[in-house]
Amino acid sequence: MANRILQGIFSITNSKRHKVITILGFKFKIGRRITKCGYLFKMLDCILPKNSRKIVFCAFPDFSDNAKEYYEYMKANHSNEYELVWLYTDRKNRNYPFIENKYSANSFKGIMHLLTAKYFVYTGLYLNNLCTLKKHVFLQLWHGMPLKTLGFTEKDIEKKFYDQYQDHAQAGHFFVSSDIFKLSMIASFLMNPSRVHITGQSKTDCILSKRNNAQIREFINYDRYSKVIIYSPTYKEAERNNRRDIDKEFNNIFYCDDYSEYSFYKMLEEKNILLIVKPHPFDEKFYRKYIAAGGLNHPNIKVVYDKDMKENNFYFYEFFQFADLMITDFSSIGIDYLITKKPIIFLSSTAEEYSQKRGLILEDNYNILMPGQKVVTFAELLSAIEDSLTVDSWKTKRLELLPLLYKYFDSKSSERIYEIMKTL
Repeated sequence: MANRILQGIFSITNSKRHKVITILGFKFKIGRRITKCGYLFKMLDCILPKNSRKIVFCAFPDFSDNAKEYYEYMKANHSNEYELVWLYTDRKNRNYPFIENKYSANSFKGIMHLLTAKYFVYTGLYLNNLCTLKKHVFLQLWHGMPLKTLGFTEKDIEKKFYDQYQDHAQAGHFFVSSDIFKLSMIASFLMNPSRVHITGQSKTDCILSKRNNAQIREFINYDRYSKVIIYSPTYKEAERNNRRDIDKEFNNIFYCDDYSEYSFYKMLEEKNILLIVKPHPFDEKFYRKYIAAGGLNHPNIKVVYDKDMKENNFYFYEFFQFADLMITDFSSIGIDYLITKKPIIFLSSTAEEYSQKRGLILEDNYNILMPGQKVVTFAELLSAIEDSLTVDSWKTKRLELLPLLYKYFDSKSSERIYEIMKTL
């Protein structure tokens, strides 16, 4: 249907340096990056009919996070009812083998799928400029439940983000895990409360699944170790677009002045602990440089990158089943991990910097959202690890606070999102 309507009113031709888009006889010369010409595609968007059985997905990094898990749910349960299309933003990922119907977000075919789909599922501020907001249903699954400020609550927000945040408020439907995060999303994007739904997050569904257990067990050599700790810090850029001194920052991965590599490695060896380090995607290049210089070179430490996830079709949340403890700072992954009800340590050595420059949800009371031991120094971290793996003195408080962060403790978040999607 859409192709028949396009015939005679729209065409696109290519040369080495530019593209020519013709709409109703009017020619527009544009650069090779066609997504920068959103006004042209918004014109088309007003003409093209929308397929209520087509869903377009997009995420950063590509093929990841809540969008990826919701895609897996739809593929497994509703692929006969819906056409599922993925738009990737990095050309290096075009050969990703585990999703068949995928297109570059900067390609003609990819944009046409976006303009003809009723539903757009995503986890960031992408491609809104190509669409007429009222013509589509935007399902914003986001990256996680925030501890840091977000949207309009951020300090020193850049002007270029204002329009995108306002688009969210007008067109997006957000999905969160509890009342407190519903309130934070409403405040962050000045949204109508009816557009924020308490369903849980798709990515926590896979924590309880067993789909890749055998492969992950082998990947981390699980049977060799007595305990497993996951360390997953957030993006350390406290001030947006601020240049970082990587040599200074990666003096040690915990950002602790009293850090002792000898003491840490000795503890790992004596207790036969595997430390799995998962850097934030933005920080991976810094970790690679740090390791190339000799850091983290120990058999009890395994650094896992997004490339490892893509090559094996793993999702990092599937690793949570094998962990006895998580260490993080104020990353949303800590809140995600708490659905396991297992101990967690919040290493807050850089919290003051974040609070002053980026900002934290609830400001002075952000600790309410962190039901676990809070440590600042390396000595405190070692003590907290010992406690968490033995007596777990925070267990009672952790279980008491969990209902503040989760309404549901099951693997049906994607199912709830789908039921809401059908009504939109």
